[in-house]
Amino acid sequence: MPRYHFHFREGGRTTKDLEGTELADEEEAVREAMFAAKEMIAHALLRGEPVPRGAEFDVTDSEGRHLYSFQFSFAADYSIAVL
Repeated sequence: MPRYHFHFREGGRTTKDLEGTELADEEEAVREAMFAAKEMIAHALLRGEPVPRGAEFDVTDSEGRHLYSFQFSFAADYSIAVL
């Protein structure tokens, strides 16, 4: 299975996902990244912290090719089922 990476960006800093995740295809990678963003938003809410709506994920493949980027505010507003 192909490996995809979800690089986290916020406030001019980038945290690279060096391990990545094996997923079936690009569509599943984007859906998984959206789910991860929603989880991070939920954890912030539960801890009473600011929601990272301006944070972003950059989804890349195992060769570093950029596939998709989105802000967490996008993930917050859309249902996973719609994607």
